[in-house]
Amino acid sequence: MPLADVVLVDLPRMLNEIAHAAITREGDMRVVATCRDLQDASRLMSHGPPTLVLTSAATSSPQALEAFAMRHGEACVLSLAADGCSATVIELIPRTVPTGALETAADLVGLLRRLAEGSAI
Repeated sequence: MPLADVVLVDLPRMLNEIAHAAITREGDMRVVATCRDLQDASRLMSHGPPTLVLTSAATSSPQALEAFAMRHGEACVLSLAADGCSATVIELIPRTVPTGALETAADLVGLLRRLAEGSAI
């Protein structure tokens, strides 16, 4: 069974394709759904929570992401910058942590893996 179930939410097409390809290459992660928006993700999560939710900072406000994390505290929300080169993590704690540069797909996968393991950033 995968370490991490990931839901992709409202990512720009190219970023969605890169994230999907990077995650599905890993044996311990899988993309379980791609959703149009946070509401769509909320409906999906009522059937069982994913480990991680990957979304775009360009399409969701920090307040909306924090509210989403509060409703779905079992999931960790990773909000990618529009260029895909940095991210912010939103957890139930709640705490918001900038991740720094994400220069490659491997950097993204490594960050997802650390979050799924519950490791500090």
